[in-house]
Amino acid sequence: MSDGKKNEISQRRQFAFRINVFFFVIFALFSVLIIRLAWLQFVEGNSYQALKNTISTKTYETPPIRGNIYDREGHPIAYSTSTQSLFFRIEPGQSKDEVIALAKKLEEVFRQYGDPDAVPLTADDIIQLMDVGYDLQKNPRVIELTLSMPRRIKYDLTEQEVAYFLEHRDEYSGLEIVEESVRNYDENTIAVQLTGYLRQFSVARDSLDYYQQKYEEDAGYLEFEYVGMDGLEFMYQEELRGKNGAKTYSVNALGQIVGEASVTPPKKGNNLYLTIDKDVQLAAEEAILGHLEFMKSPAALSNPYWSYKDGRRATTGYAVAMEVETGKVIAMASMPDYDPK
Repeated sequence: MSDGKKNEISQRRQFAFRINVFFFVIFALFSVLIIRLAWLQFVEGNSYQALKNTISTKTYETPPIRGNIYDREGHPIAYSTSTQSLFFRIEPGQSKDEVIALAKKLEEVFRQYGDPDAVPLTADDIIQLMDVGYDLQKNPRVIELTLSMPRRIKYDLTEQEVAYFLEHRDEYSGLEIVEESVRNYDENTIAVQLTGYLRQFSVARDSLDYYQQKYEEDAGYLEFEYVGMDGLEFMYQEELRGKNGAKTYSVNALGQIVGEASVTPPKKGNNLYLTIDKDVQLAAEEAILGHLEFMKSPAALSNPYWSYKDGRRATTGYAVAMEVETGKVIAMASMPDYDPK
């Protein structure tokens, strides 16, 4: 046999050997994979099923109840009252079509049972408040199958709205009514320039360095809670604020809620008592407005004994009244004022 023939036979044997080794490796890998799957299913299946059903907890904080501000006689200048709010929580596996259908249904409920004088929420407004990543015109992003932070859909529900959702609770598994506090100010706008006003923390931290620092320190402020932005509301923010409450949900490994929530109510902040006397304060405010009007009147401008020729351009006035014996400020007026709400 020639050398060329011998080389050809040797190469064929080597090729056949390599093919056999390749198929053997593939067979071994598939065998290992099948054995592993069988082990997971028949041996470790029960332990993984138990892990799936393992119960853990997830806690979300609720905003505190703000303390009140009173005048020297105990008349409330700024005070907090309870209100009912509707929150939305994404349900595991909830599709875009289901969310849109829910938003349209809520639009009709709000229109039928809500405050007729309030601006009605549209379905697109509701979807934006749900914060699920899309609206009626845009494509959705993937909704994670986990327990999400509840989103406030509507604030200060009417009695009719509360009654409706409580009656139809089974139809709205992703919705819940939460008691919150709302800030009220005296209808006569007593000393609003002194008292100040509130804004949501998400707005305040972009406007004031104080709240930006609180945000960076993770000081427990919630994005949707209201904080002082000016005046006494800001100056005594920490004293008035109170402490957060909490809602603790029992969840399984898939992030699904199981059982009822455990509620820790928020704590109300300290009350603030001023030396301001509301009657003196209102009298000072009325006096400023009356004098500003007088300075623009023909009688003032034409009177040679009054130097009010430039008074017609006056737009603001200030007044402070103090007790001589004690030095207590009983009126601190700045007019015109504004609506603090």
